[in-house]
Amino acid sequence: MALNLYLDDCANSDLLADLLTRAGHTVVRPADAGTDKADDHVHFAYVITNDLILITKDPDDFEALHQADPKHPGIFVVYQDNDVGRDMTQADIVAAIARIEAAVGYPDRRGVPQPECLAIADQRFNDLDRS
Repeated sequence: MALNLYLDDCANSDLLADLLTRAGHTVVRPADAGTDKADDHVHFAYVITNDLILITKDPDDFEALHQADPKHPGIFVVYQDNDVGRDMTQADIVAAIARIEAAVGYPDRRGVPQPECLAIADQRFNDLDRS
C-alpha cells in the first residue's frame, strides 16, 4: 500500500527518495515543502498539516515532539551511529517500512495512517518496535 511520506533534513537523500518512490510511495522532501534546514518543530508541523508520515534519523528530537503532541500521521525513526557495519542502508529503510506496514497494518485497510504511531527501526537489533 502506498504511503504519503516526508523526509526531514536528516533523512533526505536522492537515493532514499528514489527507492521509496519506486516502492510506490509518495515522497515529499524539504525542498518541495519550503522547509529546507528548518527546525524540527517546523518539519513536524508540516507533516501534521499535510497528513504525511515523517521519516527521520533524528530520534531524540522527534520522540520528544511525539510525546508532546501524539496526534500526528506517524513517524518512522531510523537510528544511525555513523557505522556502516551497523547502520541501515537506504534499501534497508525501505524494506523496514514495508515490514512495518505488514506487521502492524500501517496504514489500516482503508489506507488511512494509524495516528499516534512512532515506529522505530534499528539495524543493530534487526528489530522493529511500535509505541
